[in-house]
Amino acid sequence: VFFVLGVPLTLLWCMGGSQQRDINGILRTTMESMVNEIRGLTDTSKVKTFILRCDDTADLPQVPEEDKALAELKEQLAAAGAKLGAKGASLSKAEVLFMVHTQRHFHLLNDAFQAQLQTLLIRWRAVALAIAEMASKLGGIDQLSAALEMHRSLVQAIELQSTALLLQVPHFSAERLKLWKKGPRKSVSDLFEFARLTAAELEAGVAGLGLSTQEQADVSDFLTSVPQVDVTDARVFVEGEDSICKDDIATLQVTFKRLNIPKGEAIGAAHTPYFPEATVAEAWWLQFSIPPSKGTPPNRCFRIIDPGHDVTVEVKFKVKALGKCRCQFVLTSEAYSGLSVQQGVSFEAKQAPQGSYDEDENDSEDSVEHGD
Repeated sequence: VFFVLGVPLTLLWCMGGSQQRDINGILRTTMESMVNEIRGLTDTSKVKTFILRCDDTADLPQVPEEDKALAELKEQLAAAGAKLGAKGASLSKAEVLFMVHTQRHFHLLNDAFQAQLQTLLIRWRAVALAIAEMASKLGGIDQLSAALEMHRSLVQAIELQSTALLLQVPHFSAERLKLWKKGPRKSVSDLFEFARLTAAELEAGVAGLGLSTQEQADVSDFLTSVPQVDVTDARVFVEGEDSICKDDIATLQVTFKRLNIPKGEAIGAAHTPYFPEATVAEAWWLQFSIPPSKGTPPNRCFRIIDPGHDVTVEVKFKVKALGKCRCQFVLTSEAYSGLSVQQGVSFEAKQAPQGSYDEDENDSEDSVEHGD
C-alpha cells in the first residue's frame, strides 16, 4: 500500500505545545516556512538548520535554570570529546541536544533535557519526513536526499553523512568499531556487506569485540531485520500496447524482494534503539529520473511502505521524446544509512501513428501504484 505521508494523530498529544498544528502534527507556521524555503533545502546542513530553528523546535518551555544547565552540558560534552564545531561558536539548546543524540552522549543529560530531547526527536522526524514528501512532489532529488539523510541521522543516532555506518549494528560503539576494523572482517564497512556475512564470518568478526553472549545473539538477530533488497525486474511498458510511442502514458514497473524475510512474511519496524518510538517504518523511496523536457520535472519520487517479501511498484509518466530513452531509478532506505540500489532501464519510443488518440497530458501522469 502506498502511503501519503502523515504522522499518527496520537502524536498530537505527546508533541505538546499550544500553537495550531496540522494533521501531521507539525505547527502550521513550520509548514508555511517549509513551503517558502523548500527549494533552497538542497543539502543536509540546510535541512538541519531549518529543522533546528523551526517553530516546532522553538515551541518548548525552558528547563529550570536552563542557561546554567546548558553551559554545564557544553563543558561536559567538551570533556567527553564531543565535536562542538568551531571554537567559540555559540550553540543553541537544539544544536547541543542534536549533538548529544547523534554523538550518543546521552549519559550527560539531566532528566529535564532527556525529556526535551525525546520530544524534539519526534518533532524533528516529522519535519524531516514532511520535507521529504514536499520534495517528492516537486521532483527535488537534492532536497529529498538531504531530508532522508537527516531522518536517518535522527532515528539511528549517527552523525550526518557519517562514514561509521556499522554504528547502526546493535552494541557497536565507536570503540568496538575500531576493534572491528582491526579484525578479520575489517573490509566490511557498511550494512550492505554486513548483512551478507555468513554465520561463521560474523562469529569471527565479533569475537574480539568483548560482546556478551546476549549481545552476540542481538547482533545475529539484527541480520534478519536489516533490509537485504534485490531488484528482480524493472521494465517500461504501455498498458494494452505492444510498443511505446511518443506522448504515451507509460508505466515503469519495478519489482524487488526482501531477501532477509521468508516469502509470505512481512518485515517489522526498523531497528532504532536510540529513538523514543519503536514504530519507525522500514520504508523505502523510489527516485526515478527520466529524460528532461520543458515544463515537466525530470524526476519522480515516491515513498513505499509495503512490508512484504515481494513488492511491485508502478509509476506512470508521459513519454516526451522519440528514440532510445535511458532512465535511472534508485531505491533508498528511509531508516538505514548506506542502503540503496541503483539501476538503469531503457526503452524505445516510436512516433505515434497518424490519427492516433493523443491522451490529455494530465491523464494518469505522475500516479503511483502498488502491485499485488
